Parts: sequence; C-alpha cells; structure tokens
Amino acid sequence: MKIEILGAGSLGVRSLCCFVQTENQKILIDPGLALGYIRYRLLTHPLQVAVDEK
Repeated sequence: MKIEILGAGSLGVRSLCCFVQTENQKILIDPGLALGYIRYRLLTHPLQVAVDEK
C-alpha cells in the first residue's frame, strides 16, 4: 500500500488530502472540510467560513 499526502492545513483548517494506492485500487481522499474551527485560540480564515456557508 502506498499513501501520498498531497496537501494539508490550507487556510488554517487542519484538513488533509491524500492519495492511497494498493495493487488493485487507487483512491483520492479530499474531504474539503475543516476538522475544527478553533485552532490555537484563533478562528478559521474568513474565506474558509464563507466557503462552508455555501
């Protein structure tokens, strides 16, 4: 099994995009959502909040 991290932590949302590959399958996992709004006592970037509201 091969796991490749493609992106993480954009706009301070603690998100993760990864590609998982086995002998028979290829899976891209990108939930496109924040794992939590508060980080280090700071709110998520306003752009991410606007995207979530859509």
